[in-house]
Amino acid sequence: AAFLQGLGYGITDISNVLNSVYVTGAAIGTTILNGLNYGVTEIGGVLKNVFNQTADQAAQLMATISSDVAAIGGILKDVFTQTAQQVGQLLKDKLSATVDAISQFLKSAAGFSLAASGAASLLKAIGFSASDIKNELTSLYNTAINDIGNILSSIGFSSGDISALGGALASFGQSVADCFSSFFSDC
Repeated sequence: AAFLQGLGYGITDISNVLNSVYVTGAAIGTTILNGLNYGVTEIGGVLKNVFNQTADQAAQLMATISSDVAAIGGILKDVFTQTAQQVGQLLKDKLSATVDAISQFLKSAAGFSLAASGAASLLKAIGFSASDIKNELTSLYNTAINDIGNILSSIGFSSGDISALGGALASFGQSVADCFSSFFSDC
């Protein structure tokens, strides 16, 4: 592979040779291409177009050569045309990406650019807790505490979940509970 690179062949040509002539699997191909100093973005493209990997398979392989959430998220979004929720789930499952890293990517990625409520809903859907989401809404989105309570309630967290977060949210959770138990006369 290095010989072909030295002759000026590009990543697609080298990948085709690895895949068809040497019958190299995608995992070995990823390792070889990484050793030739190709970037995760370039490798992501050939994982789909030459090695015929799914987004799930590619995310797993890319995680072996990089922990760059933004680069891998971008590949999943642009090359594998994954939705924001699919990208978030793959980053969480395959890269063990933190809620903060996923939130930052989803907020800044062109085409996603999720606002606070959209991000909160997505983070809940991929399995993050009310506490994780509260922290992201506070630090990344600068959301007011009362708005956080409303957002958490609107995406399905119970008044108990919200109250358990403590501080001003404890009274918010109680207010939501009072509102429901009074059949909306105490809201």
